[in-house]
Amino acid sequence: MAITASPWSRFVRLGVALILLTAPARTVAAQDSTTVTENLWLDFIVNWGFSSDFRFWADNYYRTMIAGAPTQRMIGTRPELSYGALGWLQVMGGANIRYTDDSDGLNSWELRPYVGVQFIGDRFRRVVFQNFTRLEYRKFLYTGSDSTAASWRLRTRFEIAGLVSGESFVDPGSWNLSADVEFFVDLSEPVGERFADQARIRLGVGHVRTLKWHFDAFYILQFSRDTKTSGVTGIDNFLRLRVKFYPDTRFLYWLR
Repeated sequence: MAITASPWSRFVRLGVALILLTAPARTVAAQDSTTVTENLWLDFIVNWGFSSDFRFWADNYYRTMIAGAPTQRMIGTRPELSYGALGWLQVMGGANIRYTDDSDGLNSWELRPYVGVQFIGDRFRRVVFQNFTRLEYRKFLYTGSDSTAASWRLRTRFEIAGLVSGESFVDPGSWNLSADVEFFVDLSEPVGERFADQARIRLGVGHVRTLKWHFDAFYILQFSRDTKTSGVTGIDNFLRLRVKFYPDTRFLYWLR
């Protein structure tokens, strides 16, 4: 059953508006000598529900810069436990563990524990709004030396998603579209090869192949600045391909 014209039209207009707003990014970057990069992100996610309230999420990923300098490659995992007895509110805690191979010599290990909350609209509607906010502590160990660095960061994301086909966001054969904006704010001094503040705009399409296998593709546009008083110093383009696997389908949940 197709979604009604009114929500669908609003959703399409939002996506078109975001594309038009971000289209001049590369031209502006070229004029202002801002660094521009092209990146590929690959994710394999396991989402295991222990009950209707508790679930385990593990994002295993590979990141690579395919154009731009300095080039980077990252490999990591992000395990997370979440609790959501209220349905509309999830609380979670986890850690991002990654290794970065940087062509300018700033190779590093990063341990990033975090806590967060997610506010979710009515998941049984065809258009859903949600917000995901988390506080992260970032600890870096730079290889080839004994130097370390640490910082605190707050990030929040506002998202709208619309169901294109199917009866729900976890219905086999269903398709959905999404758009969101996310803001990153460093609460301490930025550390080596990292930015002071960032903002991301993301457009995505998702498909539920079977109850166990879900697929997503995103285009992400990211703006960064080196200091809290500087203008935009970096613009990054990402293609993110994501596979989600649900070993136990009794407690399926559409999550981030």
